[in-house]
Amino acid sequence: TLGQQIPEWHFFMLADSVRNKAYLRAIQKAVDASPRVLDIGTGTGLLALIAARAGAAEVVACEISKPIAEAAQQIVRDNGYLDKITVINKKSTQLILGSDIREPANLLIFEIFDAGLLGEGLLPSLRHAFRNLVTPDVRLIPQAASIYSMLIETSRLRTVNPVSSICGFDFSAFDRFRNSHDYGSFQLKHEEHKRLTDPFFVKKFEFDKIPVPIPHANPHKMTLEKLVIEDGALHAIAFWFDLHLDDDTTISNGPEGELIHWGQAVQFFEGDKQIQKGERVRFTMTYSDHQILF
Repeated sequence: TLGQQIPEWHFFMLADSVRNKAYLRAIQKAVDASPRVLDIGTGTGLLALIAARAGAAEVVACEISKPIAEAAQQIVRDNGYLDKITVINKKSTQLILGSDIREPANLLIFEIFDAGLLGEGLLPSLRHAFRNLVTPDVRLIPQAASIYSMLIETSRLRTVNPVSSICGFDFSAFDRFRNSHDYGSFQLKHEEHKRLTDPFFVKKFEFDKIPVPIPHANPHKMTLEKLVIEDGALHAIAFWFDLHLDDDTTISNGPEGELIHWGQAVQFFEGDKQIQKGERVRFTMTYSDHQILF
């Protein structure tokens, strides 16, 4: 069915009014000086439509999913912007200047983030766009993202990370299907958990300063040390991002943030570690082109 072709998070994303209004404000401010727009990962075409309505002369909107790109094309037609918006069913790294995109864009809009920021190929997409598709003075929406984190105890989720005993039965054979080297997305405000550290800043990604390719086998590493504020069992680390759309607008998918649909990234450690208030815990954060891990 058509419903099975489209991930359900697209609907939650469209319903995230804080996200929509923040992008609308930033795009409306930027379009005056930036008439040629490239929208990477347009999805339903919302950000492209905002840019066109704000006065952009031309908008190229790319979308890798064929059914979503077809729907975006219909939405553009239904709203009367076919003369301004071109929807292309390609990944941005497949776009060709002079063919798919007539001239380099001087405004680059994108919303290709997962809960852990990098999981949808953000860095390679931006690197390719800077090299091939945009002007040297291109303006970006968003401009940057700041990663924050905290260590947590979360007993309910720990029962299946790793999978062990359920109702007195041994379910460990099911654990083979769990990706232990990844994170999941959770709304921590709806999950019982204890904060073992205060939230802390980890790293800021400036999107106009994308580093050279970072392979998964050789990630960048940072060592962090944080003060424990409560006794507890260290089960996992939660992390999220503040998204800086421009100099005036920042929105967050953190536990206290305004954004709804992403949730927070939660990565579970393999073994419990009992820690005490006043202790300092040292751990490593790594990131490659496609993933942040702790």
